[in-house]
Amino acid sequence: MTSLSLRTFELCDAATTRGGFMTVVNSGINSLSRTSYPAELKACLAIALELSGIDDPYVIEIAVTAHNEDDPDVAISPYEWSAEIDPAEIAPGFDSVVLNIAVDARTLIVPASGIYRFELAANGATLSTMRVIASTVPEDAQFAG
Repeated sequence: MTSLSLRTFELCDAATTRGGFMTVVNSGINSLSRTSYPAELKACLAIALELSGIDDPYVIEIAVTAHNEDDPDVAISPYEWSAEIDPAEIAPGFDSVVLNIAVDARTLIVPASGIYRFELAANGATLSTMRVIASTVPEDAQFAG
């Protein structure tokens, strides 16, 4: 039976994948500071999932949603991704694979200030959530994110 475990679900400055590895820069973002909203997210998502016990081809469907906790109708565009894992493509004698997913979400629009709940689901089951606060700062404020 195939099991799924979460390794990483982070908002970060940058995330890339190459050759089965993922590079993540400045992960752990939990606050956004903008002079006004709507505004760009200006962040990436880093997701790493481990699938083990793969005996038969396995389809995985990933969804990331984000909504304002005070108003569920205020949301950031969702992200969806799917793949079919073929056990014949896994290293001989091994039944696990790590899926590294780097999502360039920098241009997604955060519609309003507030607290947003990001939710990661796989095949319809919630794996993890993270909360991010989007706040407004004065035009002349010095801020990084």
